[in-house]
Amino acid sequence: MDFKDKTFILAILFFTTSCSPPPAPTPTATPIHTPLPTATPFPSLTPTTTPEPVFPLGELIHFQRDEQFKYDWFLYIPAKIKREQKTQIFLTGIHGNIGSPNYEDIVVESEWLAQGRIGWADNLDSILFIPVIPKYYAYQPYDFDLTSFDEGIDPHYQRPDVGINEIIDFLLGKFKSNGYNINSKIIIEGFSSGGMFAQRYTLIHPERVQAVAAGHCGGTFILPEEYFDDEPINWPVGINNYESLVGKIFNREAYKEVKQFIYIGTEDLNTTLILNNSITLWESQSQIDFVHRNFGLTSFEIIKNQIEYLHNLGYKNIIFKGYEGYGHEYPGVMSKDATDFLIENK
Repeated sequence: MDFKDKTFILAILFFTTSCSPPPAPTPTATPIHTPLPTATPFPSLTPTTTPEPVFPLGELIHFQRDEQFKYDWFLYIPAKIKREQKTQIFLTGIHGNIGSPNYEDIVVESEWLAQGRIGWADNLDSILFIPVIPKYYAYQPYDFDLTSFDEGIDPHYQRPDVGINEIIDFLLGKFKSNGYNINSKIIIEGFSSGGMFAQRYTLIHPERVQAVAAGHCGGTFILPEEYFDDEPINWPVGINNYESLVGKIFNREAYKEVKQFIYIGTEDLNTTLILNNSITLWESQSQIDFVHRNFGLTSFEIIKNQIEYLHNLGYKNIIFKGYEGYGHEYPGVMSKDATDFLIENK
């Protein structure tokens, strides 16, 4: 090959490289969790190119809401996850811990919860995702209260599942386009308000969920049924008005495929079955009376009997466990069982 031929080839390579399109923009992220140092590999005699990770690995990253996404969110990718390794998004950290409608207070609390879930993500070999859902006085969007389905309120407090799904779809697209072997279905975990969110999100989007571990669930479990002994039951007792609220037909077949671990302490007296304290959660006192009349008086009794009722209807995908002597608390034994369940069913 003479000098002219070599010059021509180099020119083509330079033109091809310089004209490559720029990478797609990624939301501004702030690293929070400093990763452990990694060992430097022994240099190879043959030069190799390792693709850059789609997001920083081993760091808890805070993404702030913008014109694309209406919520702040946190993301953590375990450093040990490889592109070819099968993984999934782990949705958790939803809470009602902050009574203030101040969104920044909720962001701070969510960051604290995210730090505590990093170990879960490492054990699950999963990508930790924690969205920051707002609260506005009596409105409790993270509980999917009736107000959250009202199109007349501020969009920031409407349908948290829609805003969350937009972020999930963005993440799935990013990971898949960068060669990650990521499951399109997610896994979810939550306790108390987080348990309500996990159970109710699964009802709304069963086709998106692989497995869910939900504790307490607000002291009652929404039945995936339109009727109870021929009596129509509306949200949040059942799903008779599901289509008018959610805007689609309930996918019962997909719901029965979701592995579910539902649990509560036997002495847990925390409940949402009080109309004056949860006015946006219930249509009327008659709904609360219906739950007590048919399933029991305490949160433990209600959920236990609701799951037994569903077992009799053929819902074999739901496991229930009561923790003797525990109240409204989240001890290590519960978190371990929830983690083990998700590991087994991810």
